[in-house]
Amino acid sequence: MKRLAAILGMVLGLVCTSAMAGVVQVNLNQTLPNEGYSTVSIDGDATADIGLAASILDANYTFLYGAGLPASWSYSWLNQGQVVDSSLTWTNGGAGYTTTAAPVTPGLNYLAVRNTSIGNYYGYITLDFQEPSYQNYAGGYTQTLVSYTYDNTGGAVTVGAVPVPATLALLGLGFVGMGVSRRKQD
Repeated sequence: MKRLAAILGMVLGLVCTSAMAGVVQVNLNQTLPNEGYSTVSIDGDATADIGLAASILDANYTFLYGAGLPASWSYSWLNQGQVVDSSLTWTNGGAGYTTTAAPVTPGLNYLAVRNTSIGNYYGYITLDFQEPSYQNYAGGYTQTLVSYTYDNTGGAVTVGAVPVPATLALLGLGFVGMGVSRRKQD
């Protein structure tokens, strides 16, 4: 029975790690400034990767700043289920603010980002546009940088893919435990 439990544990471990292999999500929850910009370590290593700000001149635009910073980005807003890979048009090293391609809608919005300080990984940042703030001179939404999601194997990542291996591993361990306890009762 111990051998069966060990085999089941290994199989579940392989299934869990391959289900979302390499997808990492770094939670940031940082409100973007309306003036100047914030340099942000989106990958969690404390090295600035990109500059971000909410627009004070054009409502509901996000500004990206890349001079001297490693990140590259795509100007296009992404949709849930869209793949972030080499097929997108990438920009980097901008010498100043750059507006994104189009205004966004309230709620979660996504921009493709790659080449952070930890490596050349495809990913995206999630921005939450909330009700207008009195601080935003143009009357736009308050913008919060929610997270950075990337694939640390260098592969493409799908927008909205949520890493869940830990949940599956716990579920698998529960099944193994039930099997072992049932065997002891018999």
